[in-house]
Amino acid sequence: MSNIALNRFSIRRGLREDDVAMADQYLLEALSRNKREGLLLAVRARWVALAVIAVFIPYQNFSWDALYYEVLLIGFVLIGWAQLRAGQVVQSRRELLLIFCDLTLMTFALAVPNPFFDGDWPTAFQYRFGEFSYFYVLLAAATMAYSWCTLFAFGSWTAVLWVLALIGVGLFGHEVPELSIKVADALVDYERMLQFLDPNELRIEERVQEIMIFLIVASILAPNGKRTNSLLVRQAEVARERANLPPAISHPTSSIRWRGATSPWARYARSR
Repeated sequence: MSNIALNRFSIRRGLREDDVAMADQYLLEALSRNKREGLLLAVRARWVALAVIAVFIPYQNFSWDALYYEVLLIGFVLIGWAQLRAGQVVQSRRELLLIFCDLTLMTFALAVPNPFFDGDWPTAFQYRFGEFSYFYVLLAAATMAYSWCTLFAFGSWTAVLWVLALIGVGLFGHEVPELSIKVADALVDYERMLQFLDPNELRIEERVQEIMIFLIVASILAPNGKRTNSLLVRQAEVARERANLPPAISHPTSSIRWRGATSPWARYARSR
């Protein structure tokens, strides 16, 4: 691949079809191996994490309605399997679609109430469980497999979906006004505490804080992917230049003759 094509790859999220046509075998091999190993490691880590979560769910909520979330975990397993099958070096809309499906399913699982739960809880009360942290499991896996530009998109899509979910809960969520009245009566002299404990309150500032921290973390992790891409490009350039050297100097260490006076192993052999 020419230096121009190499530089184009180093500043973008991946190779286009025309880049592949110009690519040399060394860069393609390095990129393919890095992509394959990264995806495999990410999917394996993902499945281990999902297995841990599957065990934790009944510990946290030992009831039949918790099976609903166990079924949703199967969806995450299948998406991971599809990501492994769809992974390729070139820019792939299928991969981006699967990432978006991943984030959408997570948002649905965390924002939409469990239909099998028969308790009369306000929809906003589910934010009290701090389940937004599960997005970090997906982010950690994405860091192993995708480029730095994709990680920026990952963070942006998560923020947009979480805001849309917040708007949906605010407009269509179930409320129980009687709970707010009882809490207000109990905390009549603690107005600021009431703002934190009202079960019908969305706590928008906390939702903004969740998004802000997530975007910060994604922005910190993304440059590492860019650095990895640049390293792969430099390694491919070195491999190509070495392959173009004449045989006499392509491997200079092969022409070095170890004399007996300088080799301790040779001296040991003579003494035997």
